[in-house]
Amino acid sequence: TTFVLLMAMFSFIRMKAQSSDITNGEGDNAYTLTFEPTTETATEKECSVGIKWITERDYFSDYEYITGAEQPNVATPLVIPATVENEGVTYTVTSIRNNGFSSRNDYVYCTNFNSLILPNTITSIGTYAFYKCTGLTGDLIIPNKLTEISDNCFQGCNFSNIVLHCNVTSIGSRALRMDSDVVLKSVTMYGQNPPTINTTAANSSFYLSTTTYLYRPKKYIDNYSTLVATTFGDRAFTAMSMPTFTAESGNSYNTYNNWTDKTVPSSGANVVIDGELIIAKTDVINVGNIGLCNNGSITIKDGGQLYHNNPFVTAKVQKSITGFQYIDEDYDHYTPETDIAWYTISSPLASDVVVTNVSGLTPSSEIYDLYRYDEENYTWQNYKQEGGFGFTTLEQGRGYLYAMQTGGIITFNGVINNSNVEYELSAKGEKLTGFNLIGNPFTFNIGKGNGQAIPNTYLEEGYYTLSPANGTWSVASDSRPIGVGEALLVETLNDKTNHNKILTISKTPYAAQSRTRGASEETESLSIKVANSDYEDIAYVNFNNKERGLRKIAHMNEDAQMVYVPVDGVNYAIANMSTDVKEIPVSLEAYTMGKYTISIDASDCNF
Repeated sequence: TTFVLLMAMFSFIRMKAQSSDITNGEGDNAYTLTFEPTTETATEKECSVGIKWITERDYFSDYEYITGAEQPNVATPLVIPATVENEGVTYTVTSIRNNGFSSRNDYVYCTNFNSLILPNTITSIGTYAFYKCTGLTGDLIIPNKLTEISDNCFQGCNFSNIVLHCNVTSIGSRALRMDSDVVLKSVTMYGQNPPTINTTAANSSFYLSTTTYLYRPKKYIDNYSTLVATTFGDRAFTAMSMPTFTAESGNSYNTYNNWTDKTVPSSGANVVIDGELIIAKTDVINVGNIGLCNNGSITIKDGGQLYHNNPFVTAKVQKSITGFQYIDEDYDHYTPETDIAWYTISSPLASDVVVTNVSGLTPSSEIYDLYRYDEENYTWQNYKQEGGFGFTTLEQGRGYLYAMQTGGIITFNGVINNSNVEYELSAKGEKLTGFNLIGNPFTFNIGKGNGQAIPNTYLEEGYYTLSPANGTWSVASDSRPIGVGEALLVETLNDKTNHNKILTISKTPYAAQSRTRGASEETESLSIKVANSDYEDIAYVNFNNKERGLRKIAHMNEDAQMVYVPVDGVNYAIANMSTDVKEIPVSLEAYTMGKYTISIDASDCNF
């Protein structure tokens, strides 16, 4: 009886530990992490993570041996989450445990991970955390909040490029010695001064036996002279410099006097920002890696674009909002400017953002409205709505509707997104089934369609954009770019069959599309526009022998007319038809008296 009771106790303990497990991936790519709370207060809940070990207990010595790890069976990226949930409580992942992915005493190492993605929440990584994780290759990019790289932290990995932001102050013994002496190709440091580095022969932070480039800010190359002259193992670093933006002659990227060598860097170059950079409305900046040094900062104005390769870049991204009222010349009362001023907005930040953390979005002294669309219930949910229908965060990849009384500038401030974003499509509602409001999650324009950031795998061709000037949903073909901070209303293919499908919004800048679909197949279409003195609306007919099309939806402005193509009882904004059709029905709904002009444009067809 005693034996059975003891076994039941051990079983209970193991079952309780399961609640702290985090399983990622499926099949041979599956792996399990465990987390341990490190801080639990009313305002902060933080935890550390590591791999889940497989153990066996010697009941005679009462010693538990590590015999393996719940790591993937095939090469798989290791993604450390920014947050984890346990029993309804959300913890921020701030640390990797000592020996988190390496059990030196039992000679068990996590060798099946082939890359490492760390969240920007990480503030510490323990000693020997990734020791002899030989499968880890590619780029190691240190998060902004990590200041010290502990002893033996990444010893025995095989990263080819290492990027250290300006906040890194020290690198411990053997911390960045790779398993292979010839694998490390470059180390990038953005600080005004290099970190404190162990240079003793036996415990040096690096070991170099082939050409390894050290990239440092051109403005501060003298501060790196000692490091450049130091030998690590067989060799010293090969010194390289990165163009440094100083803002000596204003804030424009394209002003040559703002750069240390008086030359604007070429497209795709790695650069350092050591001043206030403002990317103006018409600027499109394309760099490789970009890092901030000292007091460097980046502001992206409404209409500006930034494309970069590396994560953990912080910036302010602005969107201008025109109000639906303005203060008159005497500043004593509000006068209607327009009763329509709706915008679509989306967040360009690297994670979901709390609504109140977006500057200017929820002004206490202004009348404003912020909505998200609930497809399943066919409702617009207001941020200010009570009773459980409101929301508190802006999600990555999701679009929102917004209006403000007097207008102004809303500012997203934080780490900007640099990775693909997954969005779960909804197609369950009884009305307008399959319509989803998707946001551009990047700081550059993207597109929709084949080869673009938003593929049509689960979506109808075309989409809707909202015109702030008159509150109309304008139908757009897939050839139109989607701007920074903008959202688009899309429709899923085949209605409910695409419910819960995962749409991947890829890090792909907008590319202008040819009007041809193939070498011999041209796009044949008609555009039908109806306009009066205030508004215009448009519908399209594509002769592509496909089924369905993009259904027509009502405008936010009830006065704007609607034109559409009715087919089999369904009204379409973009109708797909066969190439041999002889007659096309067109319907117009007009809500105000006046003169309406219908115009038709034929593209690449003889209709």
